Amino acid sequence: MDSERRELLNAAIAVNAGEIVKVGSTPDVRRRYRARNEIDASRMLAMPGLVNAHNHLFQVMCRGLGDGSDLSDWAQRAIWPLAPAFDESTCEIASRLACLEMLESGTTTVVDSHYLHHHPRAQDGVARACLNSGMRAILGRAAMDANIVAEPFRETPDEALEATERFIGAWHGAGGGRLTVRPEAMNEVTASQEMILKLRGLSREAETGFHMHISEARSRPELIRKETGFRTIKYLDRLGVLGSDVVLAHCVWLDEEEMSVIAETDTAVAHNPISNQFLADGVAPIPRLLEMGVRVGLGTDGAASNNSQDMFGVMKGAALLHKVHNLRADLMDPLQVLEMTTIEGARALGIADSVGSLEPGKRADILLLTMEEPAMVPCYSAVSNLVYSASSRMVHTVIIDGRIVAEAGSCISMDREEVLDEARRLERSLSRRL
Repeated sequence: MDSERRELLNAAIAVNAGEIVKVGSTPDVRRRYRARNEIDASRMLAMPGLVNAHNHLFQVMCRGLGDGSDLSDWAQRAIWPLAPAFDESTCEIASRLACLEMLESGTTTVVDSHYLHHHPRAQDGVARACLNSGMRAILGRAAMDANIVAEPFRETPDEALEATERFIGAWHGAGGGRLTVRPEAMNEVTASQEMILKLRGLSREAETGFHMHISEARSRPELIRKETGFRTIKYLDRLGVLGSDVVLAHCVWLDEEEMSVIAETDTAVAHNPISNQFLADGVAPIPRLLEMGVRVGLGTDGAASNNSQDMFGVMKGAALLHKVHNLRADLMDPLQVLEMTTIEGARALGIADSVGSLEPGKRADILLLTMEEPAMVPCYSAVSNLVYSASSRMVHTVIIDGRIVAEAGSCISMDREEVLDEARRLERSLSRRL
């Protein structure tokens, strides 16, 4: 996934202190470097780790509760009944489970959006789980203050600002830079203008980047238009909050003018095709956004509206959704989709200088996929197979920052059985609450 999109055969990758120092032919790399440790990746495919551009890690413990609901009913059925239980410990257990699932399916970078702050340190549990799992994570602290949100889950803009500053101080740059923190105003309906402006101001001051959920439900752009005179994107543009360090999740209901504003402001989009289908939100105009040059990454969204954390499923889902929606089989070329989960996903998040491709100077976030699976034979096109044929079962080894976190398909950076046992105990407790 370098600038030339090269595919190298019989190649080797040299890694030193968590950084890729050489990618080239095996004889050349062996001549230049003597390895302390060597992984025999014969009959494997090496690729950059997958970038999951949008998720809610705590929701893994809400998996299976939102079936058959649209977005308006889904939160009432799948999230709010259990939300009071998500304290720091519960969030850590849930996030450990989510990280386990992601690591074993090849995700090395995840963007988390956490919006349950009735327990003030709940998100610290999320951060601790990501740090200890070895995951690379962008932690969005999402805040809400609208009256439509239940009182325990609301914050005033000043409270959100103070709490976000604390969270940045505690976790931004942790793990040698693996963890970063970004302020987030939840969405255009649940966050007031004051909330949006204060958190956006903090993001600029701290130089962290800024996130929001935008135009996910069909009704929201019109609700904002009735309140402000402008649809969502134009409203945000007039507030001056868009820009190259902003990522907007979903962006399903955009008109042509809004797409032009996104492109002109170099704002990025996180596309969640499986979640948008699951909740019957609609189909985001991703082919048109890509045509306009918008940076787009792919995400699973939370496990309560997917219900998997597998980015291979997201890739195939993204490719096929837009083909059938537009009745054009030529849309969403597999290379383009693969880019959205690697180098273009990293560009959307503003981290392409460190991850997203296998190149010297970048962090060693590497996947090794076995080619010894029926679904990978024949392999006339590695790219086509990765998007249309591969699944998480092909993931053999996962490396983040030069550290092996999964081997032979199983996570080794955490005690796998302990994580599962803790999650099962939590499940029994949450079931009683339900």
